[in-house]
Formats: sequence, C-alpha cells, structure tokens
Amino acid sequence: GSNLDKQAAGAGRIVVGLYGKEAPETAAMFEQLFAGTLPAKCQEVDFSAATAREELQKKQPVKQCKAAEKKPVNLEDSSVFSIEKDSIISFGRLKGKFMLREAPSNGDEGARLSHDRKGLLSTRRGGGTFVFGITAGDKDSEELDANSVVFGEVLEGMDLVDKLNNTPVKAYVA
Repeated sequence: GSNLDKQAAGAGRIVVGLYGKEAPETAAMFEQLFAGTLPAKCQEVDFSAATAREELQKKQPVKQCKAAEKKPVNLEDSSVFSIEKDSIISFGRLKGKFMLREAPSNGDEGARLSHDRKGLLSTRRGGGTFVFGITAGDKDSEELDANSVVFGEVLEGMDLVDKLNNTPVKAYVA
C-alpha cells in the first residue's frame, strides 16, 4: 500500500458506532461492507465512445469484476485517499476486483444530523458510492450537511483521526 497506509497501520485502529435509527440503510450497508458480506453487481460499462485502446484497457477490469461478481464486496483493498485538514478524511474507494462494483443507493436522504464535530462518519446522500468520510474538524459544515448523511461516529481511535488529519499532504491544484 501507500506510505499513509503503512504509517496508519502501526498507529492503532478506529472503532465506530453506527446510527441505525437515524440512517438505517446507510448503517446497514456500511456494516455489511465492513464485514465483507455486501452483495454488489458490476457496473455496466459503455464502450461505444471508447477508442480501441480505451476499450482494451477497460475490458480487463470488467472481466475481473464479472469473474468475481458473486463474491461479496469488502473494504479490504481500500485506503485513505484524501485528507482535507480540519474538514474530512475520505476513505473506502474500492480497488482491484471490486473497482467496478455498483454501490447500492439508500433511502436515508432525509436524515439530518449535522456535521458539527470531529469524529462523525458520513457518506454521500442517496448512496451509490463506497466512499466514506470521518470529520476531522469541530466546525459545522453546511456543504457536508447538504451533500452527505451522517450515519455514525468514532468511539475509539480519535488519536488516529487526529494523526491522519495532521499528516502533511500535497494540495490538489485543478
């Protein structure tokens, strides 16, 4: 894995509690994903606009996905991939044979818990993604509230969240 993975591996672990009453579908999906029991079919890939080279590059991952489609999805091959200091630590993007799996949608769009402190677990409203975040700051975030649903919180391991939050990263410039 990455240097960040190696740094975090020896630092401890993060234990989360899920808000099953406030965001039941998201909490259940995360629990299944974490346990490695979440079924998820492969995404349909449209090759019509692809060049011959792009089609060759895309066919192998599609073939791998289809071959492993009966195997449940898990977070085993995922990692932290983005740290926005004092805002959000993003993780969960799937790789390898799970890369093209289709994430389930959820009906938790109405859940209105606020991203008002650090240590909250959230994902995009409506689902459709395996990307999750842990808030890393204490300020309320209207942007996160508008686009993401809170479905849990860190119970143990805030020291690791703080360590990740303070990890030097290069700023992305578009």
